[in-house]
Amino acid sequence: MEEQIHEQYEKAFWDLIDQEPPNMEHIGKLLEEIKQILYSFVPHRADIHHRINDDLTGEIEWDFQHKLVGWVEKFQAPIYDQVTSSWKRRLPEKLSKFLKEYYEHLKTVKKNIDDYNEKPTGKNGVPDVINTGR
Repeated sequence: MEEQIHEQYEKAFWDLIDQEPPNMEHIGKLLEEIKQILYSFVPHRADIHHRINDDLTGEIEWDFQHKLVGWVEKFQAPIYDQVTSSWKRRLPEKLSKFLKEYYEHLKTVKKNIDDYNEKPTGKNGVPDVINTGR
C-alpha cells in the first residue's frame, strides 16, 4: 500500500513538471533537491557547495542541462561515463524528460556512493572491494 502511494505521488509530481508550459514552482523544488544530493557527495566542502549553487541557481538557460550533466560526471563512477556522454550528444532536450532521467541517474549515483561508504574496510582503511568500473 505504501509503495502504491509513493508511486502515485511520484507520477503526479512528474505530471506537473511535464505540463506545457512546465510548472516552474515544482521544477524549482526538484532543483533544490538535486542540489542537496550533489552537496551530499562532498558534505564538508562548502566551496564546492557554493560552486554548485552558483551554477544551478537562476534562470534555466540553454546550457543548464549541460551544467547538470557536468556536475554528476564529477561524482559518478566511470562505468556511467557512457550514459552522460550519450546525454551530451542529444542535449538540449525537453526539460521534463531530461530532469526525470537525470534525477533517476542521480539517485543511482547516490546509492552507489552510499553503498561504497558503508563497505567494510580492510587494511589501512581501504575497502576490501572497490567497484568503480576502472
